[in-house]
Amino acid sequence: MNREEILTVLLNNIEETGLWMLATLKVAGKPVSKTNLKDQTNKRYFEKKEKSLISSRYTLDIFTAKLEGAGLIAVEKVGQVRLYQLTLLGNEIIKFRENERSGVN
Repeated sequence: MNREEILTVLLNNIEETGLWMLATLKVAGKPVSKTNLKDQTNKRYFEKKEKSLISSRYTLDIFTAKLEGAGLIAVEKVGQVRLYQLTLLGNEIIKFRENERSGVN
């Protein structure tokens, strides 16, 4: 598989919620707590769709685990708080998606 095929598979498997969470982390530009990630993602999504994207802690836990397992986000535990940030691969997915939408790929 080449780079584009791998990124396409990842992009297709993270679903809309995961993509919005990655975009939120990119905009944040720094590590954020899980609760803050949920709140910021929902705020950004609500601005576009006028409804919340992540409605429960369960959904949040599932998607953070998926993104972490795929290597798209990194988690650092600081005391009792886990901080999430975009990895290099996560950043590549965002760039790939942006290029795909603009017709560059």
